[in-house]
Amino acid sequence: MRKIVLLAIVAVLFCAVAVAQKDAKVEIFGGYSYFRTLNLIDIAPANNINLNGWNASVTGYVSKNFGITGDFSGAYGSPWGYGIHAHTYMFGPTFRVPGERVTGFAHALFGGASLNLSGSSTDNGFAMAAGGGMDVSVNKRVAIRPVQFDYLLYRLWGRNLHNIRYSAGVVFKF
Repeated sequence: MRKIVLLAIVAVLFCAVAVAQKDAKVEIFGGYSYFRTLNLIDIAPANNINLNGWNASVTGYVSKNFGITGDFSGAYGSPWGYGIHAHTYMFGPTFRVPGERVTGFAHALFGGASLNLSGSSTDNGFAMAAGGGMDVSVNKRVAIRPVQFDYLLYRLWGRNLHNIRYSAGVVFKF
């Protein structure tokens, strides 16, 4: 837990450095998230579960194309009577390719995950995400993120859990 807190502090400091830079920007994203587990439980009907939730991130750009992102998400559902709550907190580099109206980006995020099954079994462990998406500018301060896809790997209960996540929402630029 101390490592996660330290990583969060470092990410915030990078954001502060980004604000001090002339070309740097801070972007805050918030929106809907669709989460699909690919092998959550070793029970055949419980595999490939679909969950709905939220995704939020803050990115501080230290240059025109490179930034540091803090990403947080929650996904929830109750398939076959199993209550599932999945949360992630990850940090890492983001690379963007700004265009006149459309900006593409890719990121690699590392941190932790917490997964609770039916309120009885909970585990916390390593999480990583690799993915990207695009933002479409509405004006100088607001963009719509119609697509962000991530492959997520959780290391929980002594095994690797593979997942995919789609997110869409609004980006505020400062």
